[in-house]
Amino acid sequence: MLSKKMVLLFFIVLMSSMESRAQTMQTLTGETTLTCPQDVTLTLQSSEVGFNYFLRDEADNSIVDGPIAGTGNALDFQTGEVSETSNYHVFATGQSFALDFDGVDDTVQIPHDSINGSLDFSTDITIEGWVNVTEFTADGFDTIFRKDNNTQGRILFRFNTDVSNNTKLEVGMETTGSGYFQFSSNVNQADFLNKWAHVATFFDDQSNAMRLYVNGVELGSGAGMDGSLVPVSNPSEAYIGSYNGTEELFKGKIAALRLWNTAPSSAQEVSDLHANGQANVFIGTESGLVTYYPFIENSGAVLTDQTANNNDGNIVGATWTSGTNLSLIHI
Repeated sequence: MLSKKMVLLFFIVLMSSMESRAQTMQTLTGETTLTCPQDVTLTLQSSEVGFNYFLRDEADNSIVDGPIAGTGNALDFQTGEVSETSNYHVFATGQSFALDFDGVDDTVQIPHDSINGSLDFSTDITIEGWVNVTEFTADGFDTIFRKDNNTQGRILFRFNTDVSNNTKLEVGMETTGSGYFQFSSNVNQADFLNKWAHVATFFDDQSNAMRLYVNGVELGSGAGMDGSLVPVSNPSEAYIGSYNGTEELFKGKIAALRLWNTAPSSAQEVSDLHANGQANVFIGTESGLVTYYPFIENSGAVLTDQTANNNDGNIVGATWTSGTNLSLIHI
């Protein structure tokens, strides 16, 4: 006979005021002893309207069932066939938010992490998030993320538009063997103007290549780099929506930005990264996730990093607005 453990449900729901958080602990109920492999129904005793709920496997955080819209009443989840001892948890997602940058003087400044060095990348790196462009800068740059002090090390992720209004998505990094290396790929402005798009880039130390993705589709790769990433010299602030707070200013919205010290090693991992990015099913404790901004505050001058590295950003000028049409995690 196979036993399945009871699971504690733990989630934090953001209140409508967005100024306080309520914490709820419940128990998922259902069969705890199985006589053979079978599908099991687990019941959450209560839910809230306006939130979507997912059942997730505790072992690998994969989504087992959902989204199921909250009704104010109990919700049932199906595990699929269970043939071994398994643990599950439920999380809730709600309305998403973003920051709107005016392209003039708005930015988010992230102080250098001198304690953990979590933003000093030396092997792999992945940068991914959501953008909604209001206007591209003619014959200029629109920075999504940049950490750079013009002395040693540089990491940038941005749009580059020429005098003919042709736009490229661009990534640049410095390695020990090749120095500064930049790769870009042409994009269609219509895919970003006044609509949300998921953008991602990563450097893989094993293949020594940088890659660019939009909505899970690879745009291309820049190969030929040699060596490992050169960490940006200390101390160097990072910025969202600008270069050094005053240049390459982004005009539009940015939401759900994440930085990892790992890189996908297979097509499936890339697909999973995009799929999880679409659902924003992250809680900040995933392996390799060093900074995660879910943009859940919707008020105030601090953009909170949900990882233990506490790379909180100082919001300068950018204003809170509605986010993607997808839910962001509220755990």
